[in-house]
Amino acid sequence: MCKKNIYWCKFKSYQLKEIIDDNTVVVLSVGSCEQHGFHLPLETDTTLVYRIAEEAALKAEKKIFILPPIWTGYSPHHMDFSGSITLRRETLYCLIFDICTSLMHHGIKHILLLNGHGGNEGILRTVVDDFGSKYSTYPILVTYFTFFSKQIKERQRSAEGGMGHAGELETSLQLFLSPDFVDTDRLEGEIIKGNKYFKPGMFINNKIYQYKPFSSYSPIGVIGEPQAALKETGKEFFKIMVEGLAKLFDDIADGLVQ
Repeated sequence: MCKKNIYWCKFKSYQLKEIIDDNTVVVLSVGSCEQHGFHLPLETDTTLVYRIAEEAALKAEKKIFILPPIWTGYSPHHMDFSGSITLRRETLYCLIFDICTSLMHHGIKHILLLNGHGGNEGILRTVVDDFGSKYSTYPILVTYFTFFSKQIKERQRSAEGGMGHAGELETSLQLFLSPDFVDTDRLEGEIIKGNKYFKPGMFINNKIYQYKPFSSYSPIGVIGEPQAALKETGKEFFKIMVEGLAKLFDDIADGLVQ
C-alpha cells in the first residue's frame, strides 16, 4: 500500500483546492543550521524536527500536510563556530508570518509551527501572538522537546543538564534516525555548572534568562553528555514523539485544540 501524500508542495494547485477544508492541518517545521559539536552535523535541528513531523503526519488519521522545513533559524549564539548560519530576528519573523498569511489566504484554519531549535522559540511566540491578534486564525506553536519533556526526563540516562545542546537527546535521536551522520568516536561534552540563578541545558527551571555565546560555555559548542546517548533510547524517544504528535495533529483537525 502506498503511503498517503502528506507533502503540500508535491500536489498540483488544483488538487489542493479540491481537498482543503476547515479541518485541514498544515505543519511547518522550523529548524536551524548550526554547529552541534564534533559528532553531529549542522542540520541536526532541522532533520530531527522534520523527520518527527513527517512520521507523525503519516501516522495521523486526519488530513495533515507538511511543508518543507525552514532549514535555518535564529542562531547568533553559535556563530563563533564554523558553518553556522543565522537569520536576523526580523527575517525569521517575516518569513514565518508570511507563510502563515499565505496559508490563511488559501483557507487553512489550522497551522502548526513545529519548532526544533530553542533559539527560535521567542520569535515564533511573537509570530503566534501578532498573527492571532491581527487575524481570526490562531497558529499553534510546539517545541517538540518541550512538549515531551516529562517522557524524556523519565528516560534520561545523564544527570540534569546532560540533554542540552548536542547532548544525550539529540545524539540518541540521530543514532536511531541517521547513524551514519554521527561520529561516535568524537562523542565529547560535559554538563555546564552555571550559577545559582542560571544553568544552560534542557529542562532546567532557571530563575533568570541570559544570553551568552555558546563558545563561552564550551570550546566545542556542546552542552550536555552525548556519551550517554544510545540508539535504543533514540528509538524509544522517536516512537513516543511520533505517537504523541500524531494524536495532537488529529485533535487539532477535530477542533479539540482551540
